Amino acid sequence: MTTHDDSSQLSQYSAQLGLFPEFIAQQQEKLDMKESISWSGSDAVVKTFDGRKLFQVEGKAMSMSSRKYVRDAQGRDLFTIRKHLWKCLPSYYLEDPSGNRICEVRGNWSFASQRATCTFVSIGGKSETLSMKGRWTQTGAEIKHEPTGQTVANITRRIGARDLLVNSQAYWLFVAPNVDMALMVAICVCLDDRNTNSG
Repeated sequence: MTTHDDSSQLSQYSAQLGLFPEFIAQQQEKLDMKESISWSGSDAVVKTFDGRKLFQVEGKAMSMSSRKYVRDAQGRDLFTIRKHLWKCLPSYYLEDPSGNRICEVRGNWSFASQRATCTFVSIGGKSETLSMKGRWTQTGAEIKHEPTGQTVANITRRIGARDLLVNSQAYWLFVAPNVDMALMVAICVCLDDRNTNSG
């Protein structure tokens, strides 16, 4: 799927980067991520730009650990996003369906901008680190591979009158070729949770 020209072209990463081979982007992908609010919690649907559903994110209300369940389009459980309860800075981790931790997202947000690092063992068995930086409440964030500095994804926040009225969030997520779309969605969810539940 090709994207529109409202984001700069992202270069292909040299190897498959991420956790789920089946969700590696074959070319630059533009994903539509929109949250819906209900009494049972906060859910989000992630679709391709042409409307094909990729993921469902289900968040439970009144969950102290901010658990969010990520499933594919067929309803298969991929992983759960959980918040570290006793960390001074906002931090999250991903659990696979067997309860194994497969990724850590550690925050070090400042007043002017929000920063975080993501660590995981990638598909090829190599330990990898990604860094995130952005003015989240205004525009979005950029996700880069460390230490190469290559941008692997961009998140752009969409702000509309209806979204502000119901306090829901909507984003465009641009993912570079050879990068795991599921992992990029997880990072976006973590950053959004930190922004909407700060205080």
